[in-house]
Amino acid sequence: MHDKLFPKAEYTIEPMEPVETAEEILKEVKEYFAKEQKEIIVLKEEMLPIVMIDNKQYVVRTDKFVGLMGGGRDVDQPYPVRRFGGRLGNVGGFKFIYLYAFEE
Repeated sequence: MHDKLFPKAEYTIEPMEPVETAEEILKEVKEYFAKEQKEIIVLKEEMLPIVMIDNKQYVVRTDKFVGLMGGGRDVDQPYPVRRFGGRLGNVGGFKFIYLYAFEE
């Protein structure tokens, strides 16, 4: 239960350039794990992508998720407050990508 209330990102990726679309986010994630020589399988390519690495599923987020205590949502639910500007509602793109363990 503690992990659901206060999840910790297992991976943090800092792209060379800020990312904005799901395609850009997944491209950075794939490149990161290619360098780590880990196989990555994309299970879902939408706004909150889900990937599998080493037989473990991860939800890919661009916000520092604070769990149920920080907004009453699960790790696979989108952040409810959009920032202003940009296609995803963020000025200039996102500077970090976080991967959180995800269990259906």
